[in-house]
Amino acid sequence: MAEIKLEDLIRGDKIYAPSLIETVVDHKQKPGWKVSCKMFKSESLYTADRKASFPNYIRAYVEASHGAHYYGRSFDTSTYQSASCTIPLAKCKMNDPSGMRAGCISIGICTENAKLYHHFDVGLRNLRGEGWHPAMWGKGFITGWNPAGPTADKPNLIHHDDAQVPIRIAGSDPIVNIPGDASVTILVETGRTGTVDWLRATYSYSGKVGKAAINVPRGTLFPESTAAKPTLRFNRFISLIPVTESTDDRNDNSRLEGWMENLKIGSVNWTEDKLQHVWGIQVENMPLVRISTLAESGGTPNQDHVIIHHTVATH
Repeated sequence: MAEIKLEDLIRGDKIYAPSLIETVVDHKQKPGWKVSCKMFKSESLYTADRKASFPNYIRAYVEASHGAHYYGRSFDTSTYQSASCTIPLAKCKMNDPSGMRAGCISIGICTENAKLYHHFDVGLRNLRGEGWHPAMWGKGFITGWNPAGPTADKPNLIHHDDAQVPIRIAGSDPIVNIPGDASVTILVETGRTGTVDWLRATYSYSGKVGKAAINVPRGTLFPESTAAKPTLRFNRFISLIPVTESTDDRNDNSRLEGWMENLKIGSVNWTEDKLQHVWGIQVENMPLVRISTLAESGGTPNQDHVIIHHTVATH
């Protein structure tokens, strides 16, 4: 699969939200590519008009060749240390005729100015339309993990308490699908001690509960400071991505309808005013995008509803 890198994107210095960018790919760098980006919201804390241009934040996080998706990110703050949502699987549908896609409905965290790790996704994943299972993922985390226990060169730790609802983190963890009519509540909690940064995930449905936690050395996930609570952003997204990086991202008629309901950040509703940056990629392949009340029609304050249907070629 041809990879679109940061240097392949347009600058877009004068593009502000709300705005539809017909293509974020610079044709001089990648002829034949056309990938749209809808900037629903991008707010600056440092300008009088509170507007952030495309390169101020969103440009650095564009994933132009990874299928249609959206991201919604909270403000970077220590005010909130948890986020949660409910995913009603009876309303979520996926079809993958070519068997080359993974659907993701997820919350999680992302951090800035930490040493090693900058995000963790905590959600449900569906491989090739075969069913939804709990999954956690953070780029580079497994490289620093030793199955036999922490060592000096691999200090990361995974703790499983998930016999009822197994959670896949490492490649050796089982994939156990959840019943297709379940409503799954996911809770992500964060914190740190004097020596570690930690993240804990809790999945629950129909009286069953599964928990998993990861520990990393302090300062490697959250930016180091003397404050008791770490500074971070909470993230929410729905995506339909190629199963592997070698899989071509194409118009394969794959389709995903995803829902997240009862979204909360801390103990309050995670509404539009608590999102700082929100954008969609390949909106030509997203016939419906309702992220809180950031929608062209309709929308519910603490609910996301998205339909992805890959029918338009991007290259």
